[in-house]
Amino acid sequence: MEKTYYEILGVPESATTEEIKRAYRELAMRHHPDKNPGDTSANDRFREIRQAFEVLVDPARRQKYDNYLKMKREGRLPHMQSSKSAEAVSANGGTPQKASVQRPGFPPRRGKDVDYELTISFKESYFGTEKTIKVSVPGPCRVCNGTGYDLSSFVVCPTCFGAGYVIQTVQTASGVQNKTITCPTCRGMGGNYLRKCARCKGTATDMYLEKIKVKIPAGVENGAIIKLTNKGGYGYFGGPRGDLNLKMKVEKDEEFWRVGNNLHTKIVISFVKAILGGRAKVKTLKGVETIPVPEFSTLGTELIVEGEGFPDPVTGERGDLIVEVNIDIPENLSDKEIEIIEKFAEMAGIDPMDPEVL
Repeated sequence: MEKTYYEILGVPESATTEEIKRAYRELAMRHHPDKNPGDTSANDRFREIRQAFEVLVDPARRQKYDNYLKMKREGRLPHMQSSKSAEAVSANGGTPQKASVQRPGFPPRRGKDVDYELTISFKESYFGTEKTIKVSVPGPCRVCNGTGYDLSSFVVCPTCFGAGYVIQTVQTASGVQNKTITCPTCRGMGGNYLRKCARCKGTATDMYLEKIKVKIPAGVENGAIIKLTNKGGYGYFGGPRGDLNLKMKVEKDEEFWRVGNNLHTKIVISFVKAILGGRAKVKTLKGVETIPVPEFSTLGTELIVEGEGFPDPVTGERGDLIVEVNIDIPENLSDKEIEIIEKFAEMAGIDPMDPEVL
């Protein structure tokens, strides 16, 4: 519970001006920072004592303050919100159950966007997948509720006495009017805080571990960004959550690679099949397929299997599977096989010893 200025000085509300001055002198001497070297709280305590004294020693300001105390006790303070209003936090101290409540002087603020790199396999990028990830996202400090201050160090503003606003009298053409404006001293906060929050050191931020289920669409590319709306940092003082930006990292595969929406792989065939043509088995991401091999296929010939590539992320139309041909040249041939090849060379008019001939 917040102390009143009377409680800070240790005097009753009926105290005389002399009693207030005497109490102030005693407390000021005891808590002066020069008399308490190394005590970081002494300066805050001294400021608190001085502020209470400056209000209570001035008859006009004391009268306003007494009126404020009376209205507060009777629950008649419009606009006033306790500095200790706190957001609900789960029992285990984890994720906030809701964003921080609004409070005077702290406008709603959107949570930060969070970037997270998610690694998936090449095959997962082809078929799509579902992942459950754990990611730390920032949000309001569990202790100070995003203010950055020690809530127990709140001191009521000596100008507006906690209301957060003051009544300003202005002269207009139609006469004198009262206008409600934000308190210029506390900027609508209703007071100020003497100390920073011990947990967050004034950053106003805590980290919350989130477990999020993510659906990765088929065809996602390396480096693609998947935005998860309202899954980022928690908002402050009623503000919305930020977004979680997943940057996809697709692992390389030993047998396949991607160019655009086309899936590429290689196949090795015999030189006989390359010349005569035929059929060959090729491994795909879906299994094994048998594809036709045209006659006179050369090294690097591309065999196309339509519609077996990656789906386009926008249109859904699939690319092709492109199979690059490699030709196996045998290292050992029988005498009969060599004789047949030499005969073929003779029939084709090819002299293997002629450097001008392919």
